[in-house]
Amino acid sequence: PDVDDPALLKGMFNAVQSLIDTNNILAWHDRSDGGLFTTLAEMAFAGNVGVKINLNSLPGDAIATLFNEELGGVMQIRSNQYAEIMAVLESFGLGDVVHLIGSLNDNADVEIWQSSELLFSKRVAELRQIWWQTSYQMQRLRDNPDCADQEMDQISRADDPGISPRLTFDPRSSLIEF
Repeated sequence: PDVDDPALLKGMFNAVQSLIDTNNILAWHDRSDGGLFTTLAEMAFAGNVGVKINLNSLPGDAIATLFNEELGGVMQIRSNQYAEIMAVLESFGLGDVVHLIGSLNDNADVEIWQSSELLFSKRVAELRQIWWQTSYQMQRLRDNPDCADQEMDQISRADDPGISPRLTFDPRSSLIEF
């Protein structure tokens, strides 16, 4: 990706840091390799949750919108904080480039809509299995095939809770002790 407006990039970085400091971001993923579709799929994989995306507010045709690899990101927020978060984003000069594109869904699918037309729908577990195929095939050749098979079985599980750490410490406190 190229940087057409360095001030926007700086504003995005500073806005994200500000929202992290106030615990207002639930998840964040940059949009680069693979574009918006890959970003959304990887976010769904991490939490093992479905998403319902609507492309109406994004410019261009659906393919260009989903697969361009220009700078950007996707942020997950609490819906009841939308106005507050938009005010922060606007204060960093991002009001014209922010788009509300979707929400989580209860059916564990990645759904992409444009207006009332469903453009794409696939189970998160199925997409994750497809996504993992290349790594899985390499792992079967390079490592113990039984271990590779076990990992693929785990990745394919629809009931996998995703990344759900249970911290035994406060991550905001220092881990350095003297």
